[in-house]
Amino acid sequence: KIINLKDREVLKRVEIINEDSIHKSKKRKKPIVLITAHYGNWEWVFLRISLIKNINLFGVYKPLSNHFFNIILLKIRSKFGGRLIALEKWKYFILKSRKKPYTLMFISDQVPSNKKYGKRFFFLNQETLFHEGAEKTAKLLNADVFYVDLNQVEKGKYTLEFKPIITENITKKYTELLEKRIKNKPEHWLWSHNRWKR
Repeated sequence: KIINLKDREVLKRVEIINEDSIHKSKKRKKPIVLITAHYGNWEWVFLRISLIKNINLFGVYKPLSNHFFNIILLKIRSKFGGRLIALEKWKYFILKSRKKPYTLMFISDQVPSNKKYGKRFFFLNQETLFHEGAEKTAKLLNADVFYVDLNQVEKGKYTLEFKPIITENITKKYTELLEKRIKNKPEHWLWSHNRWKR
């Protein structure tokens, strides 16, 4: 559906409650780190945020092994101006752009490929390994950090809220906000992902 989706349709279906929070950070020329999850229609989240004026949005992604489908993925996710950086190039991109007020987006609820890249937190009644990439990036850039909270208000329509994370324990706070959202409407989280395999 995204291939043929128009920007006006995304604007109609995903309402941002507090876009001014992002503009305040932009006025101060602060880098922004957004952390979200595979919750609800997460593909529309990146597209909707891409439509914010002067957002300069970049997202990290893991390339698909199928080259053809990887090209399609890149095309549909970047159609409104947001750009994607492959995971293996992310570190170099961050180092080169340290002084630029970019907005960087992470989907941080997948299990890390290696235990050394994560930290365990008590999440949904069990010890759970989480990526710390967003937290490390935010601290390196001295960025403003927001949890992107998506809520389905009716079929095909969502509200999106930027919730500031003002703490040194960014990943821990992210897990708490995500857990609260999942418990509120558990049917919208991507349960098919094997979250506890490590």
